[in-house]
Amino acid sequence: MKKLETPSLHGARVAAAATLLLAASLGVTGVVVHAHDSGDLAGVASGSASAAIGSDFGSTALPADDPTLRHPASDPLSAAALPSEPAGGDPTGAPAHHTGPPTSRSTQKPTPPSTLSPTPPPTSSPTPPPADGIIHTDGSGHLTLNGARYQFTGVNAFELATWWGTNFGCGAQIDDLDGFFNSLTPNSVVRFWAFQDFTQSKSTGGRDWGPIDRVVQSAERTHQRLLFVLGDQWANCHGEQYKDAAFYSGGYKTGVPPGELETYWSWVRDVVSRYRSSSAVGMWEPLNEAQGDCNTIWRDQLRQFFDSVGGLIKSIDNKHLVESGVLGTGQCGITGPDYVIAQDTPNIDVVSYHDYADSSPLPGSLAQRLLQAQQLNKPLIVGEVGFLSDCATMQAKWLAQFAAGVAGFMPWNWNGPWMGVCGF
Repeated sequence: MKKLETPSLHGARVAAAATLLLAASLGVTGVVVHAHDSGDLAGVASGSASAAIGSDFGSTALPADDPTLRHPASDPLSAAALPSEPAGGDPTGAPAHHTGPPTSRSTQKPTPPSTLSPTPPPTSSPTPPPADGIIHTDGSGHLTLNGARYQFTGVNAFELATWWGTNFGCGAQIDDLDGFFNSLTPNSVVRFWAFQDFTQSKSTGGRDWGPIDRVVQSAERTHQRLLFVLGDQWANCHGEQYKDAAFYSGGYKTGVPPGELETYWSWVRDVVSRYRSSSAVGMWEPLNEAQGDCNTIWRDQLRQFFDSVGGLIKSIDNKHLVESGVLGTGQCGITGPDYVIAQDTPNIDVVSYHDYADSSPLPGSLAQRLLQAQQLNKPLIVGEVGFLSDCATMQAKWLAQFAAGVAGFMPWNWNGPWMGVCGF
């Protein structure tokens, strides 16, 4: 993907935004969009542009079961402002002003009543978005960060927690995590696998948080954010099992998968509890590409799963957002209007789409999902964007999808040399 200019929605602002980022070497990886009007990108502030990601950070060779090619041909889709206290300390909120002449007898001529208009009671100002370094939603389908509208360009790096000395890993080991995070511009979001098998010691079989701790601590040092993916629909990595009807029917609470230490439910509780206070937390994703099987798993089962697991996450961490992680391209349970119904729960804050559909900049299915996200008043992120042909294709997608209103754009998947060429 090339170094990109930021898109705008209207006329001259397109050129203005493009000129701004071109002048910054077009190295955008995370942007904060200020003054906005109905989705119009009126201004962009992203800090200084970073160098392109060119080094491979000491990556160790991939094992034989490389999940980077995730969709093979056999896969069908291979403190807030409060009302001010009333003047005069009247707890009823009544304005403090003189209401008429004295009631005692007087030899003087009574003073006529004042003709001044009564002082109106104080009113509260709208609560501004918090400037706390945490990603929020504004209730109208946008993300905010530190009081400003936020659209980010991030990246997938599913393999970040691979640490061959401790776990079985999945994908390449990235030795220099600080180097990786520092190569991104400020306010980026990195989506990575935080499955429980990444914390299972291959020597003792017990729990070892070291590999994920290492990722979180590096993101904290470099002031970047993480999107934690807590499980996978597919069986792509060691220990992960395909999520079937038994899982969605309650097995996620009661069944311990072969080779794992605890249920999925317990894992979600433990990992969220451990990292909820970290400045590196961007969002939580319950499951990568949750979907039905067209036989027994449908919209209602998915809705119940999202509501239940999202509720568990929010009961532990009520500050950070929960994002659904669905593909959104016609899978059973989330096709057509079911996309809205399955994600219409207060325990899902951000909806999702994965762009493997075609090489067009704005696939028709994504345009439809954006309309449905508006119905829900929820931001939509494109959580995966496949590298389909070349950097020009990715750049065209980035521009069109940001202009259409996506809140985040995340290429799949990080690779040192390739990222250096395309600028992510």
